[in-house]
Amino acid sequence: MLHTPDLAPLWRLFPGLRAILETWEGRTLGDVAQGFRQPGAVPSAAALDAMHDLVAPVHGEDVARALRRRLHLSPSVLAANHHGIECFPELVQAIHFFGLPDLLDGLDGLDGLGGPNALGGPDALGGPDALGGPNGLGGLKGPDAPGGPCCLGGPDCSGKPRGDARGEVPTTPAAASTSSPTPPPMPTPAAVGTVIPVLSCTTVSLQSQVYPRGLLLARRAPAPDGAHFMRLPLFPASMQDTVVCAAPPLTPQQVRASRGLWRKLPLRPWERRAADALIDAHVDIPEVYALPRFGEQASLINARLCRQRFPDAPHVTVVYIELERLAARLLARDLTDGASIVSRLLFDPAARRRILSRLAGTRGCWTAHAFDATTTPLPRTGSNGTAFFWTVDATGRRIPLRLDDTTRPALTSGDRRFALEPEALAGALQEGLLIPGLFCSYVTLALQHGLRCHGGMFFTEYLPAMLDAVHDVLGECPAHCRATPLAALPLSVLFDDRGTGDDRDDGAYGGHRDHCTDPRPAGTVEMFAAGGLDAGRLRHLARTPAGAVLPLSLRECYEECVPCGERPAGWAERLVPHGTSWQGVTLRVSDDPA
Repeated sequence: MLHTPDLAPLWRLFPGLRAILETWEGRTLGDVAQGFRQPGAVPSAAALDAMHDLVAPVHGEDVARALRRRLHLSPSVLAANHHGIECFPELVQAIHFFGLPDLLDGLDGLDGLGGPNALGGPDALGGPDALGGPNGLGGLKGPDAPGGPCCLGGPDCSGKPRGDARGEVPTTPAAASTSSPTPPPMPTPAAVGTVIPVLSCTTVSLQSQVYPRGLLLARRAPAPDGAHFMRLPLFPASMQDTVVCAAPPLTPQQVRASRGLWRKLPLRPWERRAADALIDAHVDIPEVYALPRFGEQASLINARLCRQRFPDAPHVTVVYIELERLAARLLARDLTDGASIVSRLLFDPAARRRILSRLAGTRGCWTAHAFDATTTPLPRTGSNGTAFFWTVDATGRRIPLRLDDTTRPALTSGDRRFALEPEALAGALQEGLLIPGLFCSYVTLALQHGLRCHGGMFFTEYLPAMLDAVHDVLGECPAHCRATPLAALPLSVLFDDRGTGDDRDDGAYGGHRDHCTDPRPAGTVEMFAAGGLDAGRLRHLARTPAGAVLPLSLRECYEECVPCGERPAGWAERLVPHGTSWQGVTLRVSDDPA
C-alpha cells in the first residue's frame, strides 16, 4: 500500500518517510521497537548530570539513577512529544511503541534484555533489517516551523467525517472484555527497574494542536468547532498564547474552577466520568501542587498516568524531561567552550552566515527574514521561525528574534537586544531570558552530547537537514546521529464507545464487527477509561505486523498534513477500504457505569 498513488501528496511532504516504512515490511511492531534500544556510546557526563538534576526533584533519586543506568545501556530517547498533560493520541501512543521492549521486560513469555531481540541481538538496529533514516516530531507541525500547510483533524474536503476502519479479527484465546467502566486503582509502584526517557517540547502554546492547556478527548464525530477533539481547559482563555515553559503552576483553586466550567460542555457520560476520575487521581492532589512549576507538575502527572496505563509493568517509569530546559543547561556550558559545535557555529562569522543561509526555510529553523539586515521585529505569530533562540514577553508569549549582524552582532526584537557573545547568551539562558530553538537544542543534545533522538514524521525531514547543514559547514556529524528511526507514527490502539450491539465477543485485543463503526485512535483519557494496556495487550502489540496498522496510521497523518485541495477524491476509502481488518488493540468504553 506504500506505493498507492493516493499517498503521493504525503510523500511530497515527507520525502524520506516511505523508505523508512519500507524497512518495516514483514516485521512486527515488537521487532521494529527493539531497534530503539540499540546500544551505543554513553552520552556525555554533562548530559547525564543535567538530566539527573532535572529528574530527581520531581521523581526522586531512585528514578534519576535508573535513568542514568538506562542511558548507559542505550543513548536512545523519545523526542516526539510536547509537554503538558499529554493526551494527543499520536504522541501518547509513541510511548508504548518506543518503550515496548522496556514494558515487555519481566513479563512471562516475552523477550527481555537477554532475549534474541534484545540489545545487540540479531534483530537489533544495525542488523540485516536495520532501520535507516532519521526521525520526527510526532507528525505535528513543529513549534519552530517556518510555514507549511497543515489540515488539522477536521472532516475531509467533502464535508464528511473521516472514514471507517472496520473489520473482523480472529479472537485471542485469552481474551476478555476490554470495557472498563471504572478506571483501575493506581498500581503499587515496584522497585524502579528502568525508565522510558521522553524529551518533550515546551515552546508550544497552551492552545496548540496538542492542547497543553488541559485535557483532550478524541471524538468519533466532530466537536462543535468541527475538530475531532473535545477540549477541557485547566488554564483560563487569557493564557492560551502562553508557551508551556512560561506557564504558571496549576493551583487547587484554578483546577476546581476549570472543572466547574466543564459541566457546561456536551460530554458523554463516560467522558465526564473518566475526566473527573483522572483529575481526582492524578492532578488535584498535594504531590502535584507541591511542585513549583507547571513543567514539573506535567512531568509528574504524565508519569502517574503512564504507571496506571501499563498496570503490569510497575517496574517502568515514564519520565518526561523538558527538552529546552535540558538544552539550556547544556548550552550555557557549551557556548563558553570555543571548541564546542554550537560555539563554532554561532560565533565564527563565516560559519554563522553559512548555517543561516543553508537552513533558511527549513522546518524547525528560520526563514531568511530572521537575518535579512532589517530592524523590524519579526511577527510573533508568523511562520518565520527564529534566529537560534526565542524570548518571551511579560505574558509568557513566545517572541522570535532577528539577527542584527552589524559591528556588534546581537539577537533583537524591538528594544530587546542580546549580544551574540558567549557570556551574554549563557547568562541569558541561565536567567530564563532566552529559550533555545530546535536547531540549537538538537545540535547540543544530539551532536555534542550523544543522545540518540527518535521521533515522528516532521523530524524525519528537519533533523537530517540540520545534520547535513552542520556537516557541510563544519565537516563533521557523528555516525550515531544518522541512526534515528521513526518512533511516533503507528497508531496501534483504537477505542470504541458505541457498545457491542449484540452478544458476540470480539476478543480483548482487536477487531470490530460490522456493528462497530469508525473507531478512533485512543489518547490518554480513553486509555484511562478503558483500563490501559495490560500484559496481554502489550504482548498482542508486540506480535502485530507493522503493516497491519499502517493504513489507518497513514490515513490519520494524511488527514492532518495534506491540504484539502491536494487530496484526490475517494482517497480515504481506497487507503482504508470498508471492512479492512484491524489487527491492533481495540479498547471499549461505555456510558453504563455498571
